[in-house]
Amino acid sequence: MRATVRVVPTRNRRIHTLGAFAAAALLTAFAAPAAQGLELGVQDDGAFLYQQIGSRPQALSLAEQVQAKRIRVLVFWNRIAGAQATARRVPKTYRYDFRQLDGLAAAAAQRGLKLQLVLTGKSPAYATANHRVGNFKPDPKLYAAWVKAVAARYKGRGYRYSLWNEPNFIGWLQPLKSAPQLYRPLVVAGYKAIKRADPSAQVLVGELASFSTAQRSIAPLDFLKRMRCSGCARLPGDGFAYHPYDLTHAPSAVPANPAQVTIGTLPRLYRALDSSGVFRAKLPVYLTEWGYATSGRRAISPDRQAQYTAQALQLASASPRVRELVQYGLYTRPGTSFDTGIVTTAGLPLPALTALQTHAAPAAGGSGGGAAG
Repeated sequence: MRATVRVVPTRNRRIHTLGAFAAAALLTAFAAPAAQGLELGVQDDGAFLYQQIGSRPQALSLAEQVQAKRIRVLVFWNRIAGAQATARRVPKTYRYDFRQLDGLAAAAAQRGLKLQLVLTGKSPAYATANHRVGNFKPDPKLYAAWVKAVAARYKGRGYRYSLWNEPNFIGWLQPLKSAPQLYRPLVVAGYKAIKRADPSAQVLVGELASFSTAQRSIAPLDFLKRMRCSGCARLPGDGFAYHPYDLTHAPSAVPANPAQVTIGTLPRLYRALDSSGVFRAKLPVYLTEWGYATSGRRAISPDRQAQYTAQALQLASASPRVRELVQYGLYTRPGTSFDTGIVTTAGLPLPALTALQTHAAPAAGGSGGGAAG
């Protein structure tokens, strides 16, 4: 039986109730036919995987309520490597710790939900160029051995995999100036390894962040350009994963930097992908991280979060090339630097949850138009 979100008594409950009505009204106003086959996914590693916030059963119920098909999870190489992660020499025999991931896999399977695993660093010390746990020049061959082990463990379950997370951001791949060239061999080695272990598995590439910051990140379209390689074959991939964040503006806003892409300017990404020569043309696009903050320096009000959620859903649904949209964060985390949750830790739903629930059914089928360029 499907559980519902527990709504706790609060003096602000009327505000949230009015916000829910506003979200429903906004969805009516922005309603449009949805792209055929668009999936909704959710991510909250603290709840689903580590069980540090909320509860896993409630989080799974929330996923069901928005008719999510997949749970996206960041799978860190060094954490799966366990005690071997600090070894400077390559172990003769790998000993991986899958206990947390196995627990989530079993719980999700009971609800009919599939996992979407982002296989990323930090890397074990034995797999980096400086022999420290981190993301400095990870070894593609050793990465391939790890991702193959993951894919072999979950073979035949219909899981979807992504090769690394936000390689255009210094926190995930270093040195930043070499990141486009470092990412190419990771894609080639990782894709082949997963397909050998589980030929039916989907493998996504990219997972690029939408922003650019001096000395911190490379704009996504600049990153694509710098991945070009004279005389090299096109890189493999079953889909291109992208994070179309713009936490401070409406989804329809157009970034001044032409090398950045938000959910309202997805045609920029399509044109860049098709003309880059890096990947095959018309590669499907998966929007694997997305949301709007309600606390912190980039916060907007809960009602505006619902409004922007409704608009963003319409924009994504209107593009036949978009196959998936993942809500990043279920539970709110006030005081953190990145709080895009849609349910409080006490179980009180914000209006954005209503937006997702209302849109979930029509987002499962239909056809539509597009977004701004």
